[in-house]
Amino acid sequence: MMWKAHIKREAYVYFLIPGLMQAIQNLGLALITMLSGYVVDKLGYLWLELFFIFWLAVALLAIVVIWLIDSYGSGYLNMGVGERDAYEAEQKQKAAEEEAAAAAEALRQRQRRRHSELLRPKTARELRNRYLSRIGAQLPPHLGHARLMRNMETPQNTPAAHRQVLPDDDEVIS
Repeated sequence: MMWKAHIKREAYVYFLIPGLMQAIQNLGLALITMLSGYVVDKLGYLWLELFFIFWLAVALLAIVVIWLIDSYGSGYLNMGVGERDAYEAEQKQKAAEEEAAAAAEALRQRQRRRHSELLRPKTARELRNRYLSRIGAQLPPHLGHARLMRNMETPQNTPAAHRQVLPDDDEVIS
């Protein structure tokens, strides 16, 4: 069984499926051995040969079915090494193009959504919160319904901003 490292699969493909296939194969080997012993004991060696020929025919039929399914599909099982490399390169290129198209579509959708958000009128809450953030008020984590907390380090909240500077009598204002 050959798996390419660049093909991303889930963990069950790498661990569960091969283990399950091995278990089925071991079960088949054990049952066929017991069944062939029964055939020899009850019917003789001629029937044992026919028994194995029957299972050989079943295996051949399975091979033909797998070959037909593959030939109607991509034909990957019947490709040579060069053909497989070319096929894989083509599949990588198609995947990259699909990923680029999906990224471009996602960008277009984000731009459309952003455009519709810009065209949507602001709610009263959004306008209030924007105003409060512009004047330096800090909103509580739940968007400030209960009380307004002011940032005391902004220029409009310093004592110098509230104090009105008046000229002295001896100074002349020109």
